[in-house]
Parts: sequence; structure tokens; C-alpha cells
Amino acid sequence: MAYLGPFHFESGGGPLHRLHPLSKLPALLLLAAAALAAAPGVVAVLLLLASGLLLADRVRPGDMAHNARFILPFSLFVILVNIMRPGETVWLRPDGLVAAALYLLRISLVFLFAELFFRSTSIGELAGEATRLARRLPGLSRSDPGFYLSLSIGFLPRVVEAYARSNEAALARGLGAGRAARRPRSGDRALRGPGAARRFLARLMVLESFIAEALRSALRTAAALEARCYSPDRSIPRRPMRPRDALPPLVGAAALFLAFRIGY
Repeated sequence: MAYLGPFHFESGGGPLHRLHPLSKLPALLLLAAAALAAAPGVVAVLLLLASGLLLADRVRPGDMAHNARFILPFSLFVILVNIMRPGETVWLRPDGLVAAALYLLRISLVFLFAELFFRSTSIGELAGEATRLARRLPGLSRSDPGFYLSLSIGFLPRVVEAYARSNEAALARGLGAGRAARRPRSGDRALRGPGAARRFLARLMVLESFIAEALRSALRTAAALEARCYSPDRSIPRRPMRPRDALPPLVGAAALFLAFRIGY
């Protein structure tokens, strides 16, 4: 199977794939809130829960570790903030490592729950069910809020993918490489400075390309909707709720209750 980046749907027959999308979305929000507010004991329980769900859904540890690599530089920053006390008698406070480790564990838990949600939930299916639910309300029979929900939730994986494409294109063209790897052209005078400055300018160029591609993608989305004659009262296939679909929100609510009951 080809490698999928973070927050991408992966078709499969795991237990999470068989659950209703509208049952997993509130569970994700409740579990994320519980992870950020939980005491160390509850955090350990949530970590066991996330690990069990990853095993049940057959998520490869290598893929998960690759997707979570952004946490490493963030971890260094959090550790420095927690152990450094400028202006005090002792600048370094090793006792801050405990607080930093707990905070990073909470952030890692939120990432794991988000990965489980996106890997097991089709954004299109979630959007359809949200629209079907909204149309049951008075005055919304011809509305399509699920479409806007799909654009919002799908924003994160699209951003990650777009930035990866811009970065790979820059690396393939040798942008920011040393003089031995790439001789600057006459128009690249800004890249002839010291190595750190050259790499910083290269990152800015990648960011510029990423923003331009994001704008073009938004225009292409609007043009595609117009070409396909999109209508807010589109027909949506029905997927009924089952008794098992009540389990994820209940688990999330129980975790949040324990988090506030036991304390931070």
C-alpha cells in the first residue's frame, strides 16, 4: 500500500471504519478535550485506548511515527520553555521536564485520536450525513451544511499535501542548496549569502509557492463545482445509525467526565 500522509482517509474494514461518521466526530472532540485536561492517570488510560484502537485498525507504527515527526521540533521548544527561567537566580529548572513531558504526551494523544478519525472516516460520507441531519430541521430542507463541513475538515490534509508538493519541487530544483550542488544564476543573487541566510530565503520562496498554489486550488475548486452544476439540494445516500454507533460518543463523554472529575 502506498504511503499516506497525515490526516488522510484509508479505506479498510477495521472496526472504526464500520462506525457511523456522526458518531466518531463528537467522540474525537470529546477525547481531544479530555486528553488536554486530564490528570496523568487518565492520560495513561487514554494512551492505552488510543494504542488499542491503532492495533484494532491495523495502523502501521512506521507510518504513524513518520506522520508524527513534526512533534520532535515542537517538543524541543516546549522543553526549553519549561526549563528556562531567564531573570531568576537559577536559569535552568530541571523540574520543568515533568510538566513538559506531560504536555507533549497530551498533544501526542490528540494527534493519535485525530489520525484515527481521519484514517477511518470518509470526509464525503461525513458531509453527506451532516447535511441529512440538518435537513430534518425546520427551514433547512434544501440546505447543504455538510458541504462546508467537508471543506473545513478536509482543509488540514490538503494543506499538508500542498506544502509537501511545494517542498519536494523546491528540493528537486536544488533551491537553497550549497554552491557545490547548484551554481546560482544571475537572478539568484539573494541566494549567494551565508548558508543560514540562503536556507531562510529558500524557505520563504517555498512558502510563497505554497500560498500561490493554495489560491489556485481554491479557484479550481470553485470552477469544478460550477462545471458539475453543484446544487445545495443534492441527493444524498442514506446510512442508518446502529446501536454500536452510540459507543464512541459515550466513551468520549466518560473520558471527559473523568478528566474533570480527577482534575488537571
